Amino acid sequence: AESDIQSFYRLPGGDIACAMGTLTAPPEFCLNGEILTDHNAWLREYPQGQVEEFWVPSRDGKVQLHYYLMRPVDFQPGVKYPAVLDIHGGPNCMYAAAYWHEFHALAAAGFAVIYGDPRGSVGYGHDFCYGPICWMPAAMHDMEDILAHAIAQGFIDESRVGVTGGSYGGYMTNKLIGRTKHFAAAVTQRSLANPATSYGTGDMGFVSARPIPDDFTMLAYLEDRAKDNIISYVDNMDIPLCILHAYHDYRCSFEQGEQLFIAVHERHPEVPVRLVMFPDENHALTRTGKLHNQIRHLSELVGWFVKYLNKEVPQDE
Repeated sequence: AESDIQSFYRLPGGDIACAMGTLTAPPEFCLNGEILTDHNAWLREYPQGQVEEFWVPSRDGKVQLHYYLMRPVDFQPGVKYPAVLDIHGGPNCMYAAAYWHEFHALAAAGFAVIYGDPRGSVGYGHDFCYGPICWMPAAMHDMEDILAHAIAQGFIDESRVGVTGGSYGGYMTNKLIGRTKHFAAAVTQRSLANPATSYGTGDMGFVSARPIPDDFTMLAYLEDRAKDNIISYVDNMDIPLCILHAYHDYRCSFEQGEQLFIAVHERHPEVPVRLVMFPDENHALTRTGKLHNQIRHLSELVGWFVKYLNKEVPQDE
């Protein structure tokens, strides 16, 4: 099976030790390619969502886009299932053949899960991630093209598709629900919503997607960061939205989630919107946060989609 090496070490005698997993099994300790541990044997008691790998051409014909499609655990041919499009952070990251527990939780709840790599992701050559392309329309179009190809496989109900992602994935989630009508619900995690107010805060508040001219003024610079940003499209965000954000996030400051919550609530008071704040946690909440907070975060994520993508569940807040 295709595998993913998350870390490795060359021992003094030349042996290679590594942590290696697959799409359906978390990493185990390996020595020279031989698996020596079985820490996750308990998972074999539970059915796993089966994963397929696809390549699809981008709409501009410039690149091939790679993605995975996980089927719901109780998949049956001929049935249409709700689905969730998940977008990775970074954006200088990629989805490898690794075990992602969030996706398996969604598959166990009855969802197909779509996850792939738009331009700006690493692992596909320099031109694929060069410059600010991750912030440009091409990257958003890539996610739309991946979604369309997944729906074309025939078992996804396109009227019941959700979208989620963290960090850059949260930014792209916000962007997609503000500029497209593909989705019936969304969960945005530790996201960026307004680069103008993020300027000067946290550990990336100085980053700009555009070159800064030598003769710039601060007002012009802030106006440029505010131009065409997420908040300016809030009028179009009319689907149930859950915002998950850690209070001590210094990468995407908590005020970004607050702004989005207030803006959506004021513009669409009839639309369910929920802000969940995790005190004493930072940007790495879902990977290194306190276990009870990681569990709550996952519960909020899955529960939101169960509530708003399953037709059998009452659609009220």
